[in-house]
Amino acid sequence: MGIAAAVAAIAGPGCGNNTTTNPPKPPPQITHTIYYTRSFNSAGRLNGLQDNDVFAFLVTGGNVWIGNQGGIAIYKGMKQTVRSNAFDQNNGMPNPKVRAMVELNGSIYVGTWGGGIGVYDIGAGTWTTLNTTDGLVNDEVAQIKVHNGTLFIATNDGVSMYTPASQTWQKFDASDSLSVPLVSALDVATTPRGEERFYTPRIEYGIDPRDLPKLGATLQRGSTVIWYTTLNSGLNDLNINDVMYNADDDTYLLGTTVSGIAVVSVANSTWSYITTKNGLPSNQVYSITRVGTTLWVATQDGIARQKSDGSWQGYNRGGGLKEDRVRVVYSDNGVRLWLGYISGGAGRVDPASAQ
Repeated sequence: MGIAAAVAAIAGPGCGNNTTTNPPKPPPQITHTIYYTRSFNSAGRLNGLQDNDVFAFLVTGGNVWIGNQGGIAIYKGMKQTVRSNAFDQNNGMPNPKVRAMVELNGSIYVGTWGGGIGVYDIGAGTWTTLNTTDGLVNDEVAQIKVHNGTLFIATNDGVSMYTPASQTWQKFDASDSLSVPLVSALDVATTPRGEERFYTPRIEYGIDPRDLPKLGATLQRGSTVIWYTTLNSGLNDLNINDVMYNADDDTYLLGTTVSGIAVVSVANSTWSYITTKNGLPSNQVYSITRVGTTLWVATQDGIARQKSDGSWQGYNRGGGLKEDRVRVVYSDNGVRLWLGYISGGAGRVDPASAQ
């Protein structure tokens, strides 16, 4: 008797394995339309990203600028995956470690980690540098935002404000009641209370409990300065990666390192949190943006969008992404959504395809 027949005989008639197991439901899908990575041509020459660790995007003149740990790779149009141009410390940039890029009045301002700000004149095709000798408070730049013709620059020693039209500098640091000198992110917005500037911290070293009353985020409104600390507010994370003002409901959204998204109502002095319990793929949130009326975030375990009912839907490698760890989400026109991966290159997804 063969093995199969012996097993059948032991089981007896009608005792076969008729049970079936349904395959697991596939994760929600989103279409990845283009992918940029470090690559080389047939001659061994680099023709893609200088480094797959991506920090920033800028879309200008129909070209995509991708800032990474090794410089800037520029791709012509929206479909090319072989770069058309590139910049690094060998052809004009003060430092290849790009952290932020913004455009203002015909120039592109590139914040670097250690080299200050590289300024690229689009018309002339030339680079100049802004650093501590010019008025920048620190050459390690974490983020840049533009508001009413002024650059607001988060650095490792406070905030610099630079107005190119008048070539004037201002600062906001510890001497001006900044709570934490290491500013990881900022936002400047016109709110019902007037212009507000929200500066968020990064605490890299051990915390002395005696310092807790003065460590946290700083809100500046004119001459009024408010500290939000772990002792006087709902702040529970001293490492904040991004902040965005949400005019829809007059709140600030803070992407935290361990607590998801903090939702801060300045008007009502309330704090609440959006976490994995609400649908985020991870409580480590790196970046926040908006596509149309929809909020999108980058996290340690993929991206997520806020659904119409207020809950969140996540997407990861199993759902169409190239990698799970996404450092930055960026929308250049309210329709396109760009993703910068941590050591995984960069790409674009189609928000309309999101399940």
